[in-house]
Amino acid sequence: MRVRKLAKEIEAHRFIAAEVRGETTQVLPPEWFLTAFNDGTIEYGTKRDGSGFLTIHDKVNNHGDLIANDGDWIMRGVNGELYPCTNDVFEQTYERIE
Repeated sequence: MRVRKLAKEIEAHRFIAAEVRGETTQVLPPEWFLTAFNDGTIEYGTKRDGSGFLTIHDKVNNHGDLIANDGDWIMRGVNGELYPCTNDVFEQTYERIE
């Protein structure tokens, strides 16, 4: 059986570690991202090599902790769930409308 995803508009924000560290402000994060960061749903961390990552604590689907690496997209789904998406998958799967 072949299937196609239903077309739904969701929100996305690209995670750039330098922006979280305050080293650059190319794109201001959306309110939902800041809220999740401030309430602990999203936490910033640093790997041993110095690169940044985000831990997303899935509070909607109980999938546990999800990791987003520098350059990944943070997606906000139709039910408010947050999840990471690598840039290559994002570019193949999503179309920018704004």
